Amino acid sequence: MNRITLTLIISVLLACGAQSLDKSRKNNTTNLNNTLDNYWYQGKAEINRFELNQVRYGELRSGDAIMVFVTEDFLVKKQVKQESNTSEKSIPILKLNHITKFKTGVYDYSMMNSVFSPINSIGPIKTTFSAQEWCGHTWLQLNNVDGKFKVTGSSYFEKEADKSFIMDELLTEDGIWNLIRTNPNQIKEGEFQYLPSSAFLRLKHKEIKGYKTIVSKQVYMKEDMPGDNLMSLTLKYPELNRTIQIIYGNKSPYQIAGWKETSKSGYGQNAKELTTTARRTHKIVEPYWNLNSNSDEKYRDLLGLE
Repeated sequence: MNRITLTLIISVLLACGAQSLDKSRKNNTTNLNNTLDNYWYQGKAEINRFELNQVRYGELRSGDAIMVFVTEDFLVKKQVKQESNTSEKSIPILKLNHITKFKTGVYDYSMMNSVFSPINSIGPIKTTFSAQEWCGHTWLQLNNVDGKFKVTGSSYFEKEADKSFIMDELLTEDGIWNLIRTNPNQIKEGEFQYLPSSAFLRLKHKEIKGYKTIVSKQVYMKEDMPGDNLMSLTLKYPELNRTIQIIYGNKSPYQIAGWKETSKSGYGQNAKELTTTARRTHKIVEPYWNLNSNSDEKYRDLLGLE
């Protein structure tokens, strides 16, 4: 058997394996309507690019935000992606990789938040966050184990340093994005305790705990975001002087159109209330993990990326 023939056979087997896993994920889901079911289980990822104006150090910074949504099988005990035919218990999840990049003067910020949400679950089973800039790294991970959050983190900041502790499970802002994409009706309005986003906690050096949060939903009437039949979900944190508004389509698959986050930024008397805004400009649905050759850079053009 020559090398070309062997390569073709391996490619077919891998493709069949991917389809088989995809079918198993589809069979494991329940209570999803057909539109969502067909959308999320087509063996591809949804990649969105957002034009970003990020608040940092009392000024607005231009940048990009990428949101990648994809379904996977997830091992419950190890809390990692299933990549083998192990007999360990696995569940279907929706994963979000949220990447944010912007410049602050001479140096760059790069942040990534990953959220792993079981299908039909109110909250995530795991979240991970990392930030890289010229000062150094920070890292934060939450694992939901038996109704508790196992929190681990590392930071180059003296007051934060390394940490590991257990806290009671609570609602999380990071988990809101996946819940919007599958069933926004599960998000209740009213006053609750929410854990703010990992990115906010990192950038503002706030304590990792629940904060009073007022949640509301309404029809979005402005025309500054893409899409029709838009809704807005607002989380207001009075103690933090912070509000985030997420704008999304009111029909499945509940596309994220953008968001606005308002809080104080800057130092001392020079601190002022500013708003980070992100607006979706591009979207593709592709198996990006296969698009890694030089010729595939054309997909970056389709996403409006340099």
